[in-house]
Amino acid sequence: MNSNRLLFVPALLIASFAFGQGGSRATLKIGDPAPPLNVTWIKGEPFTEFKKGQSYLVEFWATWCNPCKLIMPHLSTLAKKYEKDITVVSVSVGEREPNSNLPGVNRLIKSMGDIFDYRIAADIDDKVNKQWYEASNPTFFPWAVLIGKDGNVAWIGCPAVSDMDLILGLEKSGKLNAETIAAEKKANEAQTQEINAVKAQAETLAKTDYPGAVKLLDALLAKIEDGTLNKYNLMSAKCALAFQNASPEEAKKVTDEFIETYAKNPAALLYFAFSAADRKGNGPAIALKAAETGYAYCDPMNKDFLGLIINNSEKTGDYAKAAKYQAVLITTMDPSKEAAKIATAKQKLEGLEAKAMGKE
Repeated sequence: MNSNRLLFVPALLIASFAFGQGGSRATLKIGDPAPPLNVTWIKGEPFTEFKKGQSYLVEFWATWCNPCKLIMPHLSTLAKKYEKDITVVSVSVGEREPNSNLPGVNRLIKSMGDIFDYRIAADIDDKVNKQWYEASNPTFFPWAVLIGKDGNVAWIGCPAVSDMDLILGLEKSGKLNAETIAAEKKANEAQTQEINAVKAQAETLAKTDYPGAVKLLDALLAKIEDGTLNKYNLMSAKCALAFQNASPEEAKKVTDEFIETYAKNPAALLYFAFSAADRKGNGPAIALKAAETGYAYCDPMNKDFLGLIINNSEKTGDYAKAAKYQAVLITTMDPSKEAAKIATAKQKLEGLEAKAMGKE
């Protein structure tokens, strides 16, 4: 069974739009020669041309796109697996201000270390965005274009909802064509139906037989490859069932497994922490653990993680920790543009410090 297919991907998980489109623009379709890839290289060995006999997967992402960052560890794994035959590169496009945002891209990639251990580049003049991403008629973000051994486009699609291991394997063996792509799509649809049916069945069964519902999900999880969105979504569904139907102790056990599995994938933990924070009982404590774990592997100036740690530390009564991270959050603010926010944040910091010392 193919393992990186579209599952219960929530609306927030994949951006189903293409930015900057409108008016006349270039087109890029299967069979077309690869356009030039004029990028600023950030990580990995640069290349200046598409060599015949070597394939290239060019993936498009942005620093603001958490779904993009969620799949990049899996792309890193695939880059190693196919490095002799297929070169994988992720290019940052569609940044708010491409050139001025380059330091932010650099900082993020540096903070990820070996988690993003393959070629990373940035489009700082919007040419790659127009010649590649927009030209290929994207329906999702992230997006990818596969260049075949002949230097022409061999495949176009969303790497978050396609079985990239299968596609790259077919490309390596020289068997990637319209027929195999159609077969992959048909199998994708079949697996989607199976997964949705199992999820619905588990949700209903959990109301009267929680252990039985867990067994249903575990049986399907055993068939799905680690590091894929399918695995992430099914494990998330298992956590949701535990929150709704299991004891606090069992919910902690299930969520600890999730946090351990995605300890080095901050984007995955960010989604999970936001969800857990709204749960009753030990939800805030679980959200705090997920947020702290994810924060250890991301940009230390990440306001989302800082906010989660502060709020959930406060909810769990750890005011000293909340104050510590509130002080860090203040350093992320621009005094020339956010003076009012800084003043409010400092007032909150004083209040947290007072609570930590038992003065309030």
